[in-house]
Amino acid sequence: MLRRIRTVVRSARLIASARRAAADAPDPGPPPPTFSPPAGAAPREYFEALALWFLDGFLRFRGRARSRVYYPGQPGRRGALVDGLEGFSRALPLFAAWVGSGRSARVRVQTDEVDILDLAAEGFRAGTDPNHPGFWGRARHEGQILVEAHDLALSFWLLKAPLVERLGVRQAERAAAWLLAAAAAPRPQSNWALFPAVIELCVADCFPGRVAPRTVAGTLAFVQSLHAGRGWFRDGPAGPIDYYSAWGFQYSLAWIRRLRPGLLDPGLEAACRRFAEDLPYFLGPEGFPPMGRSLSYRTAVPAPLIAGAHFGWVPPSLALRALDRTWRHFISRGCLADGTLTQGFHGRAPRTVEHYTGPGSPLWGLRSLVWALLFPRDSEFWASDPDAARLPVEEGPYEWKMPELGWTVRASEGRRIEWERQDAGMVPEEAPHRTRGLSVAVRALGLPSGPLRYDLKYGLDRYASHDGELFDWLTRPDLDSPTRGGSG
Repeated sequence: MLRRIRTVVRSARLIASARRAAADAPDPGPPPPTFSPPAGAAPREYFEALALWFLDGFLRFRGRARSRVYYPGQPGRRGALVDGLEGFSRALPLFAAWVGSGRSARVRVQTDEVDILDLAAEGFRAGTDPNHPGFWGRARHEGQILVEAHDLALSFWLLKAPLVERLGVRQAERAAAWLLAAAAAPRPQSNWALFPAVIELCVADCFPGRVAPRTVAGTLAFVQSLHAGRGWFRDGPAGPIDYYSAWGFQYSLAWIRRLRPGLLDPGLEAACRRFAEDLPYFLGPEGFPPMGRSLSYRTAVPAPLIAGAHFGWVPPSLALRALDRTWRHFISRGCLADGTLTQGFHGRAPRTVEHYTGPGSPLWGLRSLVWALLFPRDSEFWASDPDAARLPVEEGPYEWKMPELGWTVRASEGRRIEWERQDAGMVPEEAPHRTRGLSVAVRALGLPSGPLRYDLKYGLDRYASHDGELFDWLTRPDLDSPTRGGSG
């Protein structure tokens, strides 16, 4: 009976969230243009044009309250207001990095001049005011707010004094208090553990002497306990190992290193360096082997290499090569639409994404571009020639063994990359209690209801960059799982 009551309450909340979001969403306008970089653009010009394309989409779908962005797409199971928050919070670090690198906050988008500081200030002003219709909510009521507060805190830190000046001290302190309240919320023991540490460090740096980071030491000790080897982490004490090591663990650890140099102990520092050494063997002009969940974040995979270039671990030309080849590959396969990244691995493929993935969720894929745009225009990174470096697969066949993890990464002729795993039996549970019993909301709102297919995303012995069979299976409900033994 109690479970049934909770299900009814949750369904009612999802429907109420959809109604509030519908009232906040902007009036339909003309569709965003297709991304079209300048002819013959150098990498810096190409990626700056891409950032402005994302800013155009952000502006087109920004809500009336200015604190959410409602991109078109399949809704997520956490509700339309969370979808809108993700659309705002996950895009904002890209624009904040633009300003934080020394680029002008005033930019031209299509025919309009836009002030990025105004966009950020309007969002924080509305989102952290409990009396405003654009209020983001409280993390103790909606756990996803902690995840988004991580990106919002980074944006606040990147914009620092100019944003505080635009907000005014009182509203800036209210925003800081909201971020710290989010950091104090209960959280699962997974990659989420790093979010409070990053939030606290960002706020402490923006308000010196007023905040003492409390969770950082314990967080880093816990993350060290999840380390499986070579910079790869289990997503929880009994969790799987997947690309969350790149776009989750390594991304946040890089920010901690940027915020407080010397804070990472030698073991974690060495793990980050080793990860940056191994990652190029997974990447190529034809993408990387698709394995695990949240693959709509695909363009974030090179982020640790770009961060490594900031720290001097990775040659700038190699980091730029990885960024350039990864983005160009996925753009050529349809990863851009409606001013954002699509829900899928290549183009739109809603059956391949998890129930928590809303239209704004894939914007975690901007994380590699955030680190890239943090380089000033006159930096060595942008001055380097991506054609002066080659990814390992572009040099020829190889076999890269990682015995600590039981993995082998191979490249064959034709630039095919295979990832052979001996831990294929470690398939995460699909948490059925979170996806059952919401039939009213599912029917009313068109929420995703199919299986997550973790058997395919984690259960194969081999994953390959060229193989489309895996996603053919995932998008065709009439097919059973393939026989374990590999997609190659």
